[in-house]
Amino acid sequence: MSEKDFFLEIFEKYKSISIIGTAKNVGKTTTLNYMINIAKNKYKLGLTSIGRDGESKDEIFSTPKPRIYVEKGTIIATAKQCIFNSDITKEILVATNLNTPLGEILIIRALSDGFVELAGPSKNADLLKIKKIIYDLNCDLVIVDGAVNRKSYAAPIVTDATILATGAAFSHDIGKVIEHTSHLVKILSLEAEKNSKIISLSKEIFKIGTIGIISPNLKMKIIEGINARDALKNIKKELFVDFPYIVVKGIVSDNFLEELMNYADYNKIVLLVEDSTKLFLSSDVLSRFQKSGGILKVADPIKIVGVTINPKSPIGDGFSKDKFLKLLKQNIQIPVFNLLEDD
Repeated sequence: MSEKDFFLEIFEKYKSISIIGTAKNVGKTTTLNYMINIAKNKYKLGLTSIGRDGESKDEIFSTPKPRIYVEKGTIIATAKQCIFNSDITKEILVATNLNTPLGEILIIRALSDGFVELAGPSKNADLLKIKKIIYDLNCDLVIVDGAVNRKSYAAPIVTDATILATGAAFSHDIGKVIEHTSHLVKILSLEAEKNSKIISLSKEIFKIGTIGIISPNLKMKIIEGINARDALKNIKKELFVDFPYIVVKGIVSDNFLEELMNYADYNKIVLLVEDSTKLFLSSDVLSRFQKSGGILKVADPIKIVGVTINPKSPIGDGFSKDKFLKLLKQNIQIPVFNLLEDD
């Protein structure tokens, strides 16, 4: 499938798509511009961002960056200062009363083609408010340009699908980039719990507890604790036999998973979390847990639909584009594209 056909297909399936990156300068803005161009004349597009994007130079390396180019009619949610740095003719539609370090977020309509800077909210709840306003302005598709290393903007409550951008800027070692990207895709693609009754009980736990345990006959116990690791110590070990589901609200880290592996016979335990953005696990720890029989599932699955690559680096030679693409395709089971091919 060509890049163009891939993006046209996901635009038909999903009303909102986020772009997240493994580091700065891995091609998020290139991916965004490509998506904007594919949507041109086909969708009424809404754009916003987490953090600032679209500036002409990288703030760390002072290297030129691709700018965000929009067409007339695009709806844009961005901070007031960024509007001054954009060269489009614009119409202010909504003042959101949501403030950022760069000023209040305003919803504008582009009255001409041109370059824009984006800076959106820092909280998921505020992003959801902005999305609703954009939809109310009759947009067909909303693209959220996410922040580096902020997986939370891939959360299923925020957007329907996610694109991951990766590249040589993450590391000069191609093996490390392949390993990190593959692991991140694995985390973001974790299996969803299928049992609707388990899901219903887990959502009760997410609302009121730190950790809950659920038995096969759907008995539930909520365990109190300051945090997940503290609460884990309050579970009697014998309960792991009769209550094989452990439901954890919030972050699950390497430390928690290692504590669980040291604490109980976990080879028949299902560890259930809200969604993959709550997981901060290394490849080594996750692999040990799964190889020993532990099962990790999510209540709300993320739909990560593709990966884009940037084989170039702002501080070195980068990678062979053919080798980089080939290795990622060998290690990742979703589409991978080099949108810089023409460069």
